[in-house]
Amino acid sequence: MKIKEIVIFLLITVSFYARSQENKSTKKLVEPTIGYQYNDKVIKELNKFYSLYFSAMENVDNTSENDLDLIKRKYMTSKLYEKLKKIDMDYDPVINAQDVDSNWQKSININHVKDDLFKMCIKNSYDKSLNCTYLKVEENFKIYDIQVNNIASILNYINEDETYIDTQNNIIDKDSVNSKIIAGNYQYGKCSESKPSFYFVDDEGQFNFYTPKISGYLFL
Repeated sequence: MKIKEIVIFLLITVSFYARSQENKSTKKLVEPTIGYQYNDKVIKELNKFYSLYFSAMENVDNTSENDLDLIKRKYMTSKLYEKLKKIDMDYDPVINAQDVDSNWQKSININHVKDDLFKMCIKNSYDKSLNCTYLKVEENFKIYDIQVNNIASILNYINEDETYIDTQNNIIDKDSVNSKIIAGNYQYGKCSESKPSFYFVDDEGQFNFYTPKISGYLFL
């Protein structure tokens, strides 16, 4: 009787082990498949976005700007959309260029890099070089941030003439300039005869720097 019980126990144990291994194997197959399917959907949405974006840019009539605005609203988060309206750059970070190339519609190439990061490249017709932009996409397929050239985050991009108010011991980083503010106002901007590159203001007065952009650390 004991032998029979041992045999039954062993059979049950082997059966459970086999099922657990099968479940693990199935899970390994299903998870990557789901990931690939999701990434494919994101790539399709990004292709639609850029196709519409380039079409609107090629349209030189009065509706072009309005069309671009509507496209951004549809495919971007409100936070990124508002940020793009405020930043002052000499090129469009969405396409990493100033003007549209008629060949771009045919050369859109989008790939998944990792996690929520995707890479979009377009080929310039005049020299066959590539313009690339990195896009961060939410689960609802909306673009929530952009990486382009040496800018790691458009959301965190700071215009040259922006003014900041910070409290004690906070650190503000603008390009390679790092300043630790004791108290008061801080401004980083373009130097001119009437406007300093840096100034610090507290209850006792104001201290100005009339100098080109400084690389390194500056402490008060």
